Amino acid sequence: MAKILVVDDSESTRNLIAGIVKNCGHETLVAGNGYDGLKQLRRNGDCALAFIDVNMPEMDGLTMMKEIIMNEKGYYQDIPLVVVTTEDKKETIEMAKMSGVKAWCIKPITPEEISSILDRLLTAN
Repeated sequence: MAKILVVDDSESTRNLIAGIVKNCGHETLVAGNGYDGLKQLRRNGDCALAFIDVNMPEMDGLTMMKEIIMNEKGYYQDIPLVVVTTEDKKETIEMAKMSGVKAWCIKPITPEEISSILDRLLTAN
């Protein structure tokens, strides 16, 4: 069982992804924006993967991911980051991939997609 962080400002999306992750046998941590997501990571250093939305208040997902990659060296930079968003602009996707994003999923995400991502990325680490 792994700890999985779900960061999304939509409570329904957060609950949906967290529920699917739990059904796959993992523990979930949730946050409503990037700022709270970083706090969750810092409190739970053994987080194995993060699902992160792009467009959120206070701190968006891309800023959160940059913060993880650039300022959390030695702690969280190796956590697989998975974007779950409605955003499909090619330049945004490329910027995220350059930041170390392992998967980009367009909402609505299915249970099968989440399960496949968990299987693929958790066994890769």
